[in-house]
Amino acid sequence: MGPPRGRILLAALLLIPLLLSACGGSDNADARDLGAKLSDRFLRLGEDLRTEVEVFEGVLPPTLEDALNPGRTPETPAGDLVEIPPPHGGELLGSYRLKRTDGIDSFFLFYDVLEDDRIVETALRQQLDQTPWQVIGGQSGESISTVRFRSTVSGDVDGQAAITPLPARETDDGDATAVSNIVYIIQVQPADAPEPTLFVLPASRDAPADFPLPFVLEGMELLTVAWGMQPGSTVYQATLLSPESAVDVAKRYRDGFAAVGWQLDDDRADGFVTVLAFSVDAGASIAQLTIDAFEQDDSFTVVQLRLQDGS
Repeated sequence: MGPPRGRILLAALLLIPLLLSACGGSDNADARDLGAKLSDRFLRLGEDLRTEVEVFEGVLPPTLEDALNPGRTPETPAGDLVEIPPPHGGELLGSYRLKRTDGIDSFFLFYDVLEDDRIVETALRQQLDQTPWQVIGGQSGESISTVRFRSTVSGDVDGQAAITPLPARETDDGDATAVSNIVYIIQVQPADAPEPTLFVLPASRDAPADFPLPFVLEGMELLTVAWGMQPGSTVYQATLLSPESAVDVAKRYRDGFAAVGWQLDDDRADGFVTVLAFSVDAGASIAQLTIDAFEQDDSFTVVQLRLQDGS
C-alpha cells in the first residue's frame, strides 16, 4: 500500500512495446504520435516531474553513444567505441531514455527476433560475454529470461537483457515462426554526481473523507496517503511533515491520542527514531508511528503512520 516509487518496474516496461507496435508501426503520423505519447505517459508513472523522458521510434537514443564513450574525441577510431551489440537478426522497434535528478541515464532498447526465446537467450549469453562486456548472471524461465552484464571498460555502466516469447508470427508462405522480444536495459552512472536539489514542500494532499483524527495534527503537511479496505477494517498509511522538532511532534501525538481515549502501548527510541504505538477498543483499532528527521530536508520532522481502523 506504499506510494508509487520513481523506479520503473521491469514487468511494466515489458508491456510498453505494445504501444509502439500498435501505433508506431502505422503509416499514419497521428497514430505514431499517439504511440509516443502513450509511452511517455506510461514511463512517467511514479517519476519525479524533473525526470527527462524521451521516446524514439525505430532508432537508438542519439545520446547513447556519448553516454557509453564519455572520453571519446573526434580522433577516436570507430572500432574503439563501446556499443551495445544488437541481437543477431534483431529488428529494432524503438528505444527510451530516462534521466533522473540523480544523474543516472537509463536506456531501454527494444528488439524483435524471429527465433525461439531459448535460442535467443543462449546467443545473448555468448554475445554479451565478449569484450567490452561481461556476463555476470541471469535467470531462465518460461515467461521471461534475463542476462545481466557489465562493462569491462568502465564501472559506471551495467545492464541486463530481458527476453520474452511472443505469439508466433505468420510468414509469407503461411507458416508460423517463433518470435522473441528483447529489452536491453542499460544504466550509466554519472562521472560526477549532481548537486542534490533543494527540497520544496509540495501542497498538502487531501486525506480520505473518513480518515480518522487526531492523526493529522494542526500545522502538519500530508505528503502521501494510501488506504484500503480489509474485512472488518480500513488500513491507512501516511507520510506527514512538520516544521516542529521530533520531540515536540512525539509529545503532541501522545497528548492527542490520550485526549481521544487511545492507549499508549509502545514508546521507545530506536537510534534517532521515536516509535509510538496506540490502540483503542481492546485493540480493534491500532496505530503505529515512526518519527524522525526528514532525510531530504532535516529542517522538517517526518512521521510515518500506519493505522488499522476497526471501529
